[in-house]
This record gives sequence, C-alpha cells and structure tokens, in this order.
Amino acid sequence: MRKLAIISLILVLLGLCGLLFWQHAKSAKDRNTQAKLTGTWTLEMYDILRCTNVVTADGKFSRAEATYLPKGTNIYQVTGTWIVKNRDLIEKIVSTTRVGVQLPHTDIHRIVRLDDHELVALWYSTNAAVWKKVAE
Repeated sequence: MRKLAIISLILVLLGLCGLLFWQHAKSAKDRNTQAKLTGTWTLEMYDILRCTNVVTADGKFSRAEATYLPKGTNIYQVTGTWIVKNRDLIEKIVSTTRVGVQLPHTDIHRIVRLDDHELVALWYSTNAAVWKKVAE
C-alpha cells in the first residue's frame, strides 16, 4: 500500500512538472510573438479602410484610421494595447475619436501568421486582415 502511495505521489509530481514546463514554453512563444509586433504596421482593406498602427515594446499602440466612403473620408485616432496570449491577438481599445464606441473595447483576433514583414490575423473571426510592417 505504501509503494502505491509513493508511486502515485511521484506520478502527480511528474505531471505537475510537465504542466509547468508546458506553461513556460507557451508563455515564451507568446513573448517572442509579442516582441515581433513592435514597430509600425499598415493595413488596407477593400479600398475603404487604411490604418497605420505604431506598437511599442510593451504592447501599447496608437493608430490612425481613414475610411473612404461615398459620403466622404473619415479619419479617426485610436489608442490601446495589442497583447498576445495563446496565439491570439487581444486588442483593447482605450480611446478613440470614433463616436459611439463603448470604451474600453476588447476584441480577440486569431494570429494566422506573423513574421518580420507581415501579420495575418482573423479579424472578427472571418476576415483575414493582412498588416504590413514598415521597414525601420
């Protein structure tokens, strides 16, 4: 009976060690991905939306958005954070010049691909947004 208790304890400890290692590896990936987001990014969608987003090392961003509609052009300023967690880009908007937006506002976008030149993320679950990194 005592052997069974010792073996069970060892298995539980090994399981906990494995879980801690997995969490550490996952958070290291998120940190690496977060570091790649630092810089200036541009986005153009459907010839009606153009954005320039400047992201700092701590994830804070400042974005200029321009929408080109038949009634005219609208320009907005947006600030917030881009934080990576579990390969999701969590965008929290804390201020905007856009009227009628409830603040703070949080959206989760799935990162499809990220490299030194391009970020592809599913915006609102269906639309693939392709952000281009501006060379520094």
